[in-house]
Amino acid sequence: MGRAVFNPADSDHSTPKETLGALVSAIHNGVPCVFRYVKIVDLAVADGDCVMPASTSTWNVTQDIAGGSALFTGHCVGVAVGTITAGNYGYVMVRGIHDNLFVEGTAAAGSSLIGPDAADGRAEVMAAGEEDQVFGVALAADVSNYTQAIINCLG
Repeated sequence: MGRAVFNPADSDHSTPKETLGALVSAIHNGVPCVFRYVKIVDLAVADGDCVMPASTSTWNVTQDIAGGSALFTGHCVGVAVGTITAGNYGYVMVRGIHDNLFVEGTAAAGSSLIGPDAADGRAEVMAAGEEDQVFGVALAADVSNYTQAIINCLG
């Protein structure tokens, strides 16, 4: 895993600039984090959107549950830190502290979080039986469906 000096929120590439799936460590908002280079399919993503696998053989990912190609709802493999257009490439956070995670419902500080299974891109508070899907913990109560969270995604 390489150490990069770049702004991962500034990645919306129409052609790949990195190997798909590559992991890169970088400082984001003053905190060391790990990012994965992916291709966004179906719908664009914005800061705080969770993405799920859209392929079993590539690092194509999506936030689109309703009409998209999400293979495993509830399992988050990264969280966007900026806008990436559908069909483009960019970095999603896989480990670190995300200041603006998009959540469905109400998250309290300490809530275990799972990937979307009801609304596009929105993390959800874990329910009984969903322990295997946890990718993060809310650090604060959400405000207008956004919270700060520690994340450690699959993959």
